[in-house]
Amino acid sequence: PERSSGEGAQSQILRSPRLSFASIDKIFVTHMHGDHVFGLPGLLASVTNAKKESRQAGKEQPPIDIYGPQGLGEYLNVMGMTNTFETKPRFNLHELKDPDYVGGKRLHHQIKTSGPGAGVFDVCEDDKCVVKAVMLPHAPNMKSIAYVVQEKSIVGRVDVKALSARGVLPGPIYKRIKNGEKITLPNGDVINGADFLGPRKPGRKIAIVMDNKNSEGVVDLAYGADVMIHESSFEAGLRKVAEKKGHCTSKMAGETAREAGVKQLVLTHFSNRYALLNSVPGLPGVDLLVDEAMEAFRSDNVVAAIDFMSIPITRASSD
Repeated sequence: PERSSGEGAQSQILRSPRLSFASIDKIFVTHMHGDHVFGLPGLLASVTNAKKESRQAGKEQPPIDIYGPQGLGEYLNVMGMTNTFETKPRFNLHELKDPDYVGGKRLHHQIKTSGPGAGVFDVCEDDKCVVKAVMLPHAPNMKSIAYVVQEKSIVGRVDVKALSARGVLPGPIYKRIKNGEKITLPNGDVINGADFLGPRKPGRKIAIVMDNKNSEGVVDLAYGADVMIHESSFEAGLRKVAEKKGHCTSKMAGETAREAGVKQLVLTHFSNRYALLNSVPGLPGVDLLVDEAMEAFRSDNVVAAIDFMSIPITRASSD
């Protein structure tokens, strides 16, 4: 599971019906502003303690993987030297190398872009998904990392009817068929499991685009995403204010979503000037931002994020 590292991360996890500290194995940090990293030491301490209890119960718990910008290692090193951690966290830190970064020495593994001029980072990969990233402009001397999570395709539907015709009934053998194995049947016939599988089902894709003042750089990487989560700090009429503060307007978020051809846009990171519900006299609400994003996106598939919101993402048909 991927989690945010803001100051409220721990309290939100404690309130969540779905998350637990022990379930966290990867943390992705977008940039080094305090509201995005001040919660990291405390979160690491809670995760470490939870995993320690799991190890004591006999459950293997590998180190956490943390991904983020250069400077993150120095920050965590300082926290360690000041005895922030009662139990030393077990983690592997991976910093995305920024050619414009001006800071201290290299302390941890660095991830470089995947090709000259490509600007895309191959962040990590496992048997279920691939995570890539790009850097976007945010504040002076600071970029923000936009992450795109691409789920891998999965095995297609088993052709039950064709297998039944060969005398193969549902059961443990289906696992071997899904693995595409060659199987010798009791009557001596040999079948190839791959011949009884439909087209692979495409994986789902999510783009997470937080604090930035121009998100055009994520369009290609995020193209066709099922969901784009995009910061929307200000309304369209305050674009100059937004850019000065290093942020986007709702219209800018909608334009990026449209250019990237995403299916759904989720707005977040709203300025305190907006009520979290609908507008009231004297106080505009996030409904204003949603309406503006819809117009720019040219779709009504836009929502404003709220705490603990759950958005189902249906897997596309392979037909």
